[in-house]
Amino acid sequence: MSFPTGHPKFGGRRKNTPNKRTSELRRNLIRVLGHCEERIEDDIKELSAAESTKLWLAMQQFILPKVLPKQPKSDKDQLPPPIIISKEVVHREMNDEERKFYLGE
Repeated sequence: MSFPTGHPKFGGRRKNTPNKRTSELRRNLIRVLGHCEERIEDDIKELSAAESTKLWLAMQQFILPKVLPKQPKSDKDQLPPPIIISKEVVHREMNDEERKFYLGE
């Protein structure tokens, strides 16, 4: 029988607690890479400029956090659409004195 919607969670891992297998896998991977470090550096030195650039870009996703576009928190955070005023409309709405003063006509 399933719990009703909104039922609080009991038991299990706490939030942000890493999985034991994931932690173990990372430790082993770091250990293996440590043993191969010199060989990997030598292999990278033999790559062409294009290949090393491609490798560098591919590795960045594991080093730098992904940047997500900033979303407005609410409608209040959004800027209103720009108001576009054409010269013709301004010209029509001004009298002769205003046109001479502002537009130099």
